[in-house]
Order: sequence, then structure tokens, then C-alpha cells
Amino acid sequence: MIPEDVLPKTHWQGDIHALAVKVRRMPMLARELHLVHLVQAISERWREAADLYTVSDEAPVTAWIIRRKSDLVLPQDEPEDDEIESVVDDPADMLWLSEGVSQLQEALRLAQRYHERLVSEDAMDVYHPVKGASVAKLIASWPHLRTRKTVPALHHVAAEEDPLERRIHRVWEKVHQAVDGVSFGEVVQSHTPHEVVGTFLAVVHLWHQNRLTVIQEMPFEEMWLCEVKEGT
Repeated sequence: MIPEDVLPKTHWQGDIHALAVKVRRMPMLARELHLVHLVQAISERWREAADLYTVSDEAPVTAWIIRRKSDLVLPQDEPEDDEIESVVDDPADMLWLSEGVSQLQEALRLAQRYHERLVSEDAMDVYHPVKGASVAKLIASWPHLRTRKTVPALHHVAAEEDPLERRIHRVWEKVHQAVDGVSFGEVVQSHTPHEVVGTFLAVVHLWHQNRLTVIQEMPFEEMWLCEVKEGT
């Protein structure tokens, strides 16, 4: 029988570490816990605590208690008995928790060491312009601060070996010499992406000029290029 004095029926205000020890000794106690009141109490302590160091180790302990209840309430793939850890009263089992909290506190202390500064709405130093000051005088007084001129790097691009005009002429010659038309694969010199795209662009130009027609009976089948005869 679970004692009623450890069950948070209304509003939990006890020691989270003492509750965690009771849950470890009596794993079935986690099933009866009211986690809503527990989380609300921890949240209020975090909002009202003057020093977060004193409550920084309560969040992982609360998460551990919530995990214990979820393992008991929610359906598990494995038998329930395998999920419940054996009861061990050795305080060394909680050593990993204290070490993790100490490392987080040390990391927080190191992070805040470089951000400690006075916060004030009024500026401490008021800027007063210097009479007769100019950029030229500033550069002359600090010769090592001269601005370097940035020259954009030149990128040499090799000329295309088969420009579009030459490719259009080559495709048109093959279509014009063919009697019953020519397939798109025959006008492509190599099946590289650059060659296929360039040849297709040349076909599009000739099609817009109404010099050839493109025939494709089914999707993804071979395209046939035919010359447009006069009067057709």
C-alpha cells in the first residue's frame, strides 16, 4: 500500500530529491503521482528563485520522475518488469547527476564571466565632435590605417567550342539532308548533359523559326525532327 503522505493530491511543495528517492525505492509510486501539480510547483520555483544555482538540479530530477511514470502508464514494447530498475540504496548511483549539474554550473559561470557589464539607459560617454576634423586628417594622423584598394579577381572563362549558332547550323544540315526525318539521338554528338541540353536548345530555336517540326507519339519516346516543306 502506498502511503498517502507522499502523493501530491492538491499542490506539491515538498523536496524533489526526497520524492525521487521514494520513487526509486517504490517504483509503483510513480503511477499515482499528479505530475501537473509537480511541474507547476517546479515552474513556480524557477520563476521565483533569486539564485538559479539552487534550483538548477531540480529540472533533471523532475524529468526523471516524469519518465518513470510514463514507463509505467504508457504501453511498452518490452515487459513492464524489465523497465523497472532494481532498488539500490547506494548514493553513488546519483553521482552522475551531481557531476552533470556541476559541469553545467561551471559552463554557466564561464559564459557569464565575459558578459558582466553595467546596464544603463543613459550613455556614459557623450560624443562631442571635434572642430575642423575630417577624414583626411584622421588618415594622416594614423598612417597605418590607410584603406587598401580592393581589386576584383579576374576569372578567365574558356570560349565555348561549339557555340549556339554553329550547333543550330549543324542540326539543320542533318535534318535537311534526311528524307524522312532524323531522330534527336542522331543529332546529338555525345550523350553528356552539356551536349544534350545544347542540342535541344538548337532544336527549340529551329522550331520557333518554323523550319522543322518535332514528332513524339508517346511521352519519353524518341523525338523525330522533320523539315517543314513549303506549302505544308
